[in-house]
Amino acid sequence: MNTANKTRDYRSPLRREQAEQTREKILDAVVEEMSEGGLHTFSVAAAARRAGVAERTVYRHFPDLEALIEGLDTRFAALNLQAEPERPEELPEAPSRLFALFDAHENLVRARLQTDLGQEVRRRERAKRARWLQGVLEEATEHLSSAGRRRVAAVLHHLVSSESWRMMKDEFGFDGAESGLAVGWAVGLIVAALRDGDTGVEGAPGSGDGSGNAEAT
Repeated sequence: MNTANKTRDYRSPLRREQAEQTREKILDAVVEEMSEGGLHTFSVAAAARRAGVAERTVYRHFPDLEALIEGLDTRFAALNLQAEPERPEELPEAPSRLFALFDAHENLVRARLQTDLGQEVRRRERAKRARWLQGVLEEATEHLSSAGRRRVAAVLHHLVSSESWRMMKDEFGFDGAESGLAVGWAVGLIVAALRDGDTGVEGAPGSGDGSGNAEAT
């Protein structure tokens, strides 16, 4: 048996695991730096010091700003995937699950909301979330016009969002459990109305042309 090959086979998975751990440690440091000082004070050197690695190590994992944004985007998307329902009836339960995750990862969520870099992460994630939500609502909104479907999606997108979580935490003192309960109640009313064939979101005839492009965050 070739001992050298055996050693390489053994160490390769270990090296990959160590590299992934270092990558996650760097992202943790970036999030903490952003949440404390914002993007205007953020520097790779500060993130490296916080992570306990050399600057060149940061650049090896994230060569440029684009790579860093993608890393943060992937991390936040993983939170959403843990709470995303597949059917309209499951939507009222989503806020409680999602807001609990936001509580547990508050630094990441606030960094995403409060910094320019975080805003870019949100912009990229918004389109993905909109497509997911439209797919979940497709059957329940088939009696509505395209403008009506867009309005329903926009309202639900805004309700079940990190911005909604932050507002209820900062302005009303709610934790994720309480805000999740309140938002879940509101979402449940909307879903029930859609199932009953409610068309109130269409508005009065001639009240709007449906050409607006409102986006939730």
